[in-house]
Amino acid sequence: RFFPAIPELRTLGGTVQSISGSTITINADQSPNPLESWPQTRTITVGDATRIIVQMPKDPAVYQQELSAYQRQLEQQTIVGSAPANPLNVAMPPLMFEEKEIGVDDIAVGSRITADAAENIKEASRFEATRIMVQSSAQAGVGIPAGPGGVPVPLPIAPPPPALPGTPANP
Repeated sequence: RFFPAIPELRTLGGTVQSISGSTITINADQSPNPLESWPQTRTITVGDATRIIVQMPKDPAVYQQELSAYQRQLEQQTIVGSAPANPLNVAMPPLMFEEKEIGVDDIAVGSRITADAAENIKEASRFEATRIMVQSSAQAGVGIPAGPGGVPVPLPIAPPPPALPGTPANP
């Protein structure tokens, strides 16, 4: 089957359309299966136990220090050319971001969010989130340089290599 049905959905992304108290209305992302249709407008309730998190990029100097410490730890765990002494106890690399807990009031209309739920929300137009991840504005353009007015611009594509002598030019 080219487009298998998604039996259950517990995580949903979308763009914030409005916020009223502890209720967030989003325009949900479409199903990856073009033969399935989901409710586009979803209402998410933020309960007392809901964690709202934003991931912010770490300071490059802090990240570099953590990366150096990780590399030293890896060297101590392994002998060059061999597997780690205990493969279940391998150091985890540092993350390039840090998570910060925020409140509903810190979410802006137009923000991209991902909401997790404890139950299947595939067909639900309303649900309570257990966790909401807000995409920081810094994440939206990771690796893409800003152009005039701060709008991300695509990276330039390298020109094709020159033709070899005696061959026709590259198309």
